[in-house]
Amino acid sequence: MAVYLLTVTEHLDHWREQGQRDAQWVSSEAAAELVQKPDLAALIRDLARTTNTADLPIPEP
Repeated sequence: MAVYLLTVTEHLDHWREQGQRDAQWVSSEAAAELVQKPDLAALIRDLARTTNTADLPIPEP
């Protein structure tokens, strides 16, 4: 599995897969709680800890 960190600079009101996917802004800890795969939750927590994402604000929807 490959994982890539991205910086989001814009959130569109409409996108191609809108009916197939949901988008919401949450903290890294909330994201880890929301995913159903333990390995993915651990990865999210590790990335948050090593990249200081906990200090970043959660954008307004």
